[in-house]
Order: sequence, then C-alpha cells, then structure tokens
Amino acid sequence: MAKASFNWRVFLTLWIASVVGVVAVIPASLTLQAPLLAQAERPIALEVLLALQIAQNALLFAAATAAGLFLARRIGLGAPILEASLARKNVAAPVRAILPLSVGLGIAAALVVAVLDVGVFVPALRNSAIWRSRSRRQACRCRYGRGC
Repeated sequence: MAKASFNWRVFLTLWIASVVGVVAVIPASLTLQAPLLAQAERPIALEVLLALQIAQNALLFAAATAAGLFLARRIGLGAPILEASLARKNVAAPVRAILPLSVGLGIAAALVVAVLDVGVFVPALRNSAIWRSRSRRQACRCRYGRGC
C-alpha cells in the first residue's frame, strides 16, 4: 500500500479557519472582560497581549490540525467534502454519502439540547441570583419568546 502524502491544502484551509475563529472571538471576550480589563494592571500593552494570544492559538491549532489530519487518515476518517472542493471535484457524491447521518445526528443533538435547556438549565437558572436580576431576566424572557 502506498503511503498517502500529507494534504497541505486541507491543512491550511482548516488551520486558517481556526485562526479566523480565534480572532472572531476576541471582541466578545474583550466585551465580557471589560470591567476586569479596566481595573487590572498589565505588565504589557493589551495589543501585544492579544497578538501573543493569537500567535499561541495559531501554533496550538496548527499542531492539533496536523495531528487530526494525520490520525484521521489512519482510522479512515477525513474531510471528504473539503478535499473534493479543494481538488475542484464534484462534491455531490460526498454530500450524498453523509447527508442522512448528518441530518439525523443534527436533529438528535438539537432535541437533546432543547430538553436539557428546558428541563435542567432554565429551572436551575430560575433559582439563581442571576435570574432575579432585571436585565438578565428580561434577556432570558426575550430568548424564550415570552416578550421583551
């Protein structure tokens, strides 16, 4: 059996997407941590800290992506739609092959999340101090369709 070569195009696509995801989360993270950042003394500038955070995550995601692609091929997994798309092949066959399983698992996961949300998390939240605060209560009511 010939040894399959490492697919650099798939690696770069997945790695770039993960780094874009890291960068996309930064505004939300800064918003949530704004009160702490305002009062904290930092030994380095926030911009430098963010650049280091992005670089660290880029390295970690590079290692995880490379390891994932290497191990996936050994156990028969992969990214067939992305691989076909990057090779400029028709993606209909890989999509048709995984569509029923993907839809079924997606519906099952949505049902599990909905049941846990309504049956576990909302009752626990209602008993907390967070729920009793007006702004959080209003946000939760808007989320659950009970008027804003």
